[in-house]
Amino acid sequence: MARLLIAARSRPEIDIKSLFGAYEFSVVPRSMFASDGKMLLGNDKSSVMHEIEKMIERSEESERESRDTEGGVGLDEEVTETVVIFDGMAVLHRIKLGGPIKCCRNLAEAFLDLIMHESVGSKEIRVVFDRYIEDSLKSSTRDKRASDGTTKTPYKIAEDTSLEKITMKKFLANDQTKIELTTFLGNFLVVKFNSLAVRFAVSYSNITKSNINAIDPNLNGHNHEEADTLMILHAINVGKQNPFRKLLVKSPDTDVFLLLIHHCQELPLDTEFVTGRGEHTRSISVVAANQVLGDERRQALLGFHAFTACDQTSKFSRKSKRACWLKFINSDEAIMTAFSILEGQNFSYDSERGS
Repeated sequence: MARLLIAARSRPEIDIKSLFGAYEFSVVPRSMFASDGKMLLGNDKSSVMHEIEKMIERSEESERESRDTEGGVGLDEEVTETVVIFDGMAVLHRIKLGGPIKCCRNLAEAFLDLIMHESVGSKEIRVVFDRYIEDSLKSSTRDKRASDGTTKTPYKIAEDTSLEKITMKKFLANDQTKIELTTFLGNFLVVKFNSLAVRFAVSYSNITKSNINAIDPNLNGHNHEEADTLMILHAINVGKQNPFRKLLVKSPDTDVFLLLIHHCQELPLDTEFVTGRGEHTRSISVVAANQVLGDERRQALLGFHAFTACDQTSKFSRKSKRACWLKFINSDEAIMTAFSILEGQNFSYDSERGS
């Protein structure tokens, strides 16, 4: 910029006002990146889920009086059992260290108790943990979210590892600790589920341990980093086994909800997304969400989500997720088609061509 100002003194044809208005003078587009080149993280993804919930409520209210008593039911008579899929790390974050939790074995027992309490009456339990891969996009996102000065002390995980005088946030600050802990918890669950004669599947690292006969072999040796997408594979597997079972997917993550809607046609007919805590816990029907959105918007949903900020993409500066959603929901067919195409593309980067 300084060179440009100096050049402008001897070259009157240079229109400074025009240049400053047309160019950002930055190595990255400031509409999507901070001045240091880091992504602008979206922190309001849940607003999309809330807006879809409002659409469902409005639809149910308008149809309540005229709804046929046979429409959408009959399913209850065919449901033979319930399957629950848990986001393992989300469950772990709900546990507060201290009190009776003095070591890793106590933590594992508390984790199991929470899982069993929230799956009472279910015939099948699946628990899915994140993987932690060094230098991945997700890893950098986690680092930025946790950039509050917390010391990332690694802990060696064993049954007798002391957890006294430590917070869960500090305990889970180091990725290597989380790798060892998810393996420890996964193995603990497998042993306990077997002793309780529970039908189960537990995914951690890149493996899945299960006593389910028709488990998808692709779940073992998978390359998924996040539980978000791996939970969807589990959900699809449940649908293939028996579409008339009731499926509960428990997670606080909006990404999981949107992925369930996108894959709605591959899931059990009675699939619910369970989110929130305590008195704010609620279940959202995935089928109802699909119905209020319609096929066109459902197919464009993931493209929209990636374009307007997810874990691996930047948000647009000063544009909230909700504002983008309100534009999206009222967009025409051309916009929906564009987002559908975006969702279905596999982009690769050619280091030699730079494209």
